[in-house]
Amino acid sequence: MMEDDIYRSSTQFRLWSFTEESLASLRATTNSLAAARVKDAIQRLHAKDGMDNDMEGDGISNSINQRDVDCLTVEEELKLVSFYCFKAMDFAKFIAFPTNVM
Repeated sequence: MMEDDIYRSSTQFRLWSFTEESLASLRATTNSLAAARVKDAIQRLHAKDGMDNDMEGDGISNSINQRDVDCLTVEEELKLVSFYCFKAMDFAKFIAFPTNVM
C-alpha cells in the first residue's frame, strides 16, 4: 500500500479534507457566528456595567451599539491563519522537525 493510499483511507483525510467552496462556506458561517457571539458578549458586559454604575448612583450608562463593534472579516481571519501557518512551518524548519511533522 502506498503512502498516499494510507492517507486517503485515514480519518484525517475523511474528516479534514474540504473543497474550496465548502471551506469558504464554513469560514463564512464560523465568522458570522463568532462575530455575533462577540457582539452579544460585549453588549452583555456593557449592560452589566451600566447596571453596576446605576447602582452606584453616578447615572453613567456604558451602552454600546452592536454595529459599533468591529469584528474581523473572513478575509482578515484567513490572512491571520495563513501568516501563523507559515510561522509554524518556519519554526518547524528551525527546530528541524521531520517532514511528516511539518
